[in-house]
Amino acid sequence: MKKQFTYEIEINPEKKTTEILEFTFLCNIGNNSPKQYSFFIGRQYAKIQYLMSDKQSIEDIVKKSSAFKEAIRKSLLLHVVNENEGLLIEKITLSVNSETTVFTSETIHFPFIFSMLSGSDLQLPDSWRNADFIQSIVTPSTSQHNNDTRFAALASFLLSRCRRQFYIEQFSSLWTAMNAYYNFIGSAYEKRLLEEINNGRTEKIQWKELQKKKLHLTRNDSGSISALMHLQKPGTQKPTEEEEKNAVKAKMYDSVSVLLQKLSQEEIEDLYRISLSGLSDQEQSILPDRYKPIQDVADQFQMPAYTFLLLQFPYYWRCNYFHGNKPTTIISAFNDRSIAVLRTINYFLDSFLCDEIPKLLRDDFFDDNFYANVKRAVNNRTNNGINRYIATL
Repeated sequence: MKKQFTYEIEINPEKKTTEILEFTFLCNIGNNSPKQYSFFIGRQYAKIQYLMSDKQSIEDIVKKSSAFKEAIRKSLLLHVVNENEGLLIEKITLSVNSETTVFTSETIHFPFIFSMLSGSDLQLPDSWRNADFIQSIVTPSTSQHNNDTRFAALASFLLSRCRRQFYIEQFSSLWTAMNAYYNFIGSAYEKRLLEEINNGRTEKIQWKELQKKKLHLTRNDSGSISALMHLQKPGTQKPTEEEEKNAVKAKMYDSVSVLLQKLSQEEIEDLYRISLSGLSDQEQSILPDRYKPIQDVADQFQMPAYTFLLLQFPYYWRCNYFHGNKPTTIISAFNDRSIAVLRTINYFLDSFLCDEIPKLLRDDFFDDNFYANVKRAVNNRTNNGINRYIATL
């Protein structure tokens, strides 16, 4: 039997505590066979152990070893999820069959893997420490992460929690996470639809045909957002550009912004709870009178107030800030209206995504029922377009 070498990476060894969480996973490493890693995570501490069939030089480990790099990447993710703060690497010890090398800030390229996950008290709920969720984010390789929009949602959401100091940066990260969220739904829908259409066909229909018939959702923000709106309340869809222009021209959005400027953080949280409950309770679907500007514009678009504040209103501000139409808010007063708007938008996006991302990573997230609802949403938006298209095949 070929000799195995034990590799052990210890991050911040002096900070090892008695409260250590242990995880063992069979992880994917690039295009190589999966490798078993054991992780030991404590506050500002991590240790990783794995086996290799060869003994690499220290230079090759640091510069070329995908196993070494993946080990640190995965430990950083495990730490932020379990300890609610980023792992700040101050020292690394690397042992290969008990031969130890120490790396510090004086070592060139230290700490070899750089993380934007900083900050503390990220306030991640218990659902983020669920064993299945943790396994789903740690076992894939970096390339798998990079080619799956669910992990784009995860990464951008975590970044938003680390960037809460500046509302505009937080909004940028949160909207990127939301964009990735609905793009995953769109790609899952398109895959299932093509499977349904092509079942038994010799000449396969391609994605471009869906695009030609305007039945696609990926690369189609309005269609994807409409699908999400429909999922929250059947029949709801994103307003047309003309409908939105009319609302803006009537200063309805301005009225909402003026109202939001007056709300305290506690009132924003209360608004979230009230509007969310209105999705499932028709008797409470109308907001209290103090939120009349929000209710007016939501009624104008024939959508729930929660849906307006979660999807429609943020999309409008996203277009303002991220299309280069106006300068981003690099300098602002404490009571600027844009700050009040972003504070509310961020709270809605953050609360929704924090609940949804652990569900998104489950294998059963996009099940038959979910597919049927998204399909109904597209049919609703396209005047029964899917059924009419299938009938012509």
